[in-house]
Amino acid sequence: MTIRQQKNLILWLIMLSVGGLSYFSWQTPSANHAVIEQLSQQAAQNLSKQSSTQQISTHTDEQRFAIEQQQQIKHLQLALSGDIHYPLKQQLSLLTAYCHHDTNCIEAIREQLNPEQQQQLRHIWQQQTLLEQRLANFPQSTNTDFAQRLAAISTLRQDVLGKENAKLLYGQEEAILAYQAAVDSFIKTNARSLTLQARQQQLAQFKKDYLADYLPVLSEYRPQSYNRYLEDLAIAELDAKTTEQVSALRLKIRTAYFGSQQAEQMAQQDTWQQQQQQRMAQYQQAKQQLLAQYANNPNDSQYLAQLQQLRQHFVSQSSPLL
Repeated sequence: MTIRQQKNLILWLIMLSVGGLSYFSWQTPSANHAVIEQLSQQAAQNLSKQSSTQQISTHTDEQRFAIEQQQQIKHLQLALSGDIHYPLKQQLSLLTAYCHHDTNCIEAIREQLNPEQQQQLRHIWQQQTLLEQRLANFPQSTNTDFAQRLAAISTLRQDVLGKENAKLLYGQEEAILAYQAAVDSFIKTNARSLTLQARQQQLAQFKKDYLADYLPVLSEYRPQSYNRYLEDLAIAELDAKTTEQVSALRLKIRTAYFGSQQAEQMAQQDTWQQQQQQRMAQYQQAKQQLLAQYANNPNDSQYLAQLQQLRQHFVSQSSPLL
């Protein structure tokens, strides 16, 4: 909204307020006219103050551009110096977006860095092209353990970019992936044989092993975060033998994280999703049986007509069909 539009809006509100007061003053004694006049003067004074403040705080396009450019330079300096609050990969993406992929704009900002960081950034950009080429020809096999594939890619990045630059660019991302791979492997292997307390201790150890350098900025792994809830839920459900036990465990953990009211709502959502999944399975089975009646010809006109009726039947029961 422009300053002119803001002024017009405020004036309109003043007129509306005064108009409303005038209406009520017509219904009340004439002594209220003094109050109306006072309120009108106060509104006009407030308008004058706000307009003055807006004019002071408004920058020209050139000033705004200079401020934004200085912010880009400052954040880039912090990223290159290893500040975990400004991941380098993210800052380079923001810089590219800010400059709209204009190389002249990017180069102008790079030149504002100190000579050492200028050289560092030039080297990273040059080696990124080589890294992309190496990764395109990098052998990948789904038969290889995910953690091993991640470690191999990490080694390649360090070989091409240098250990420090690779960490600045991909350190946080690799740490999270390595942690998730370790947790996933743990849950699929020996977690079930341990007590719940031992499982929780192992997850805490994984955090120290993989995320220690980045935990201050990883809000998703703090206590009471949603990721922590999912982890606690996963390791607790290993002890469940029946669907009733699963439901009871979920209710207990959700209550601890979100409170009893939201836990009940989430339980209702679970029930609804289970019903929908059952409906979808019933629909798919009925669809296959119907298709078999018409020699598996999906273009048969009678089959298509009956299929439409079948869909309407399930849709009327609020079953989402894909």
